[in-house]
Amino acid sequence: MPIPPADFDAIFTEGARFPWPSGDTLRVELREAAELLPTGRLVARDNGMGISGPEDETQAFAHTVKEGGYAVVLAIARFETASYGARPRAAAAKVVISG
Repeated sequence: MPIPPADFDAIFTEGARFPWPSGDTLRVELREAAELLPTGRLVARDNGMGISGPEDETQAFAHTVKEGGYAVVLAIARFETASYGARPRAAAAKVVISG
């Protein structure tokens, strides 16, 4: 069963904070990672973090847009205390496609 989506706009808000069950807080940092889609074809799916195996293609989607370069923005989550270590984690990624 897929995980329900979170508040997408909030996840991609620089400096947004989210409570963590341990009592810690995650803070979001945004980073532009790359430009993609020279062919215009985008295919994406859940990375399978124990939810579904890599053989499960049912959750993938494909979309075609105009060929070109589109920015990829990463939402990096960082714990505000060292309870889970200071290593930042990529929490989400989005491809910015605008007309």
